[in-house]
Amino acid sequence: MYVDDVTEFMTWLEYPDAPPKTVSNFNFNPMRLKDLQTRNNATYKGFMALILKNSARDLISGTRMNLETPITSKTNKIIGSKAPNDYLSEIINRYQVSRPNLERYLASHWIDINLLMDEEFNEFIAARAGLLLDAVEKVTGKKILGRDSDEVKNFFGRAI
Repeated sequence: MYVDDVTEFMTWLEYPDAPPKTVSNFNFNPMRLKDLQTRNNATYKGFMALILKNSARDLISGTRMNLETPITSKTNKIIGSKAPNDYLSEIINRYQVSRPNLERYLASHWIDINLLMDEEFNEFIAARAGLLLDAVEKVTGKKILGRDSDEVKNFFGRAI
């Protein structure tokens, strides 16, 4: 219940060893990742917060992003509907972003440049899902169960 969450949260601030039930009972089904498509989804917002907490950088300017967007509108326009290999090459060649810097900027979003450049889309999705779940485990201190379930392997092509 929301009232309990607020009360328990306030207690938690004073007594860090007494987390709210919402935190201590936390669990996450890895298959929820496949449905994160809308910005209004609370889980989507949680992952965006994790990405921003990871000091996410814009792919061209390298500026640290804020709660508004994971990339600048200029970068979004450049990317458009292009294939990753095309827009990454354009960022490197036209906008003079060195490959090491671009790798670092992408890594701040838990994105592997090599999988994008090679257009290994399925492996990219599985690898990023695994990195995002690793981040959730680190932040919550809880192991996410089911990362190697048959359902996960069928959807992602491997354990995540």
